Amino acid sequence: MKKIILLIIMLILPFNVKALNIKETKIIGSSISTAGTQLNMNVHIDFKGFDDEENKLGIWVINYEVEFDENDIIIEKIKGGLWDSVLYKENNKYYVQSIINHDNKNLCFNNMLYCNNYLEEITFFIKTNEEKNIDIKIKDITIGLIDTSINKDKYLEEDLNIIKSVNEAVKTVTIKKANMAIKEVVMNYELNKPELGEIILEEETSNNNYIKNIYIKDHKINFDKDTETYELEIVDTINSLDIDVLLEDEKAEYKIKGANNIKNNNNKILIEVTATNGETRVYTINIKKLVTEVVKKKNKFIVPGIICGGIVLIIVIILMIRSYLYDKKLDKALEEM
Repeated sequence: MKKIILLIIMLILPFNVKALNIKETKIIGSSISTAGTQLNMNVHIDFKGFDDEENKLGIWVINYEVEFDENDIIIEKIKGGLWDSVLYKENNKYYVQSIINHDNKNLCFNNMLYCNNYLEEITFFIKTNEEKNIDIKIKDITIGLIDTSINKDKYLEEDLNIIKSVNEAVKTVTIKKANMAIKEVVMNYELNKPELGEIILEEETSNNNYIKNIYIKDHKINFDKDTETYELEIVDTINSLDIDVLLEDEKAEYKIKGANNIKNNNNKILIEVTATNGETRVYTINIKKLVTEVVKKKNKFIVPGIICGGIVLIIVIILMIRSYLYDKKLDKALEEM
């Protein structure tokens, strides 16, 4: 699978997106906090153009630098949830990369991309115990977008459009001194920029796990999709059946168990149908084996019966012909009188 790195893409792809732009970037959170406590900050990136009827772009990835003084605060965690967000370090700078999570409530276009303003919560830990003002900055924002009018089953590197913002958001926080020792907190981050990968378009799923018809070579059952159990008589010398299945939903899947060795499957054939959403339905064919001698006895009576029936039919036809000829002779005689 081909992997891509957003930093490389930023340098090589043209900035050709016009309909969608970054309108505003801001950091929302408390302006006063105490040493030794957590500090939650919400990063907002507001866009202009999603409501434009001509816009066909959706967000795949958002990348930005978070600037702060490591002597004062560190990033303890990123909330994630609606985004798969990762903190990484590159050239002694800290960045957040957020890739769209498909559980996000603001998905658009094939339910694969994002079409709304960005919000992510970053939790800092205040490690300094000095009374001072500190600054948190969000800068060098890069957005990777996809033109969803592209008819593909997955999105790749060459499909990305890039928009950037040179503006930065700054949040100043006043730190109050704490009357206690400050605990040590370790900042976890990736040493290298995470690979972006690719997005594979997901098809809509269905719960249709019905069979439309079942075809059994040299045999027949009266099939109804809502009936899941059937009885089939075969001679005892047969131990396998050639079965074809026609599904209502051609994207569903089925597997047949027992048709190749009926005896070893307790004289049952199971057909399990799995819908595209994973729901299953099992059709059962109970096999009743007829002893060969019984079949012969049946044939013993059937063949003579057919012969007798044929003889009777011939006699009836002869009588009908004689009756017809007699009627013709009678008519002729009457005419001559």
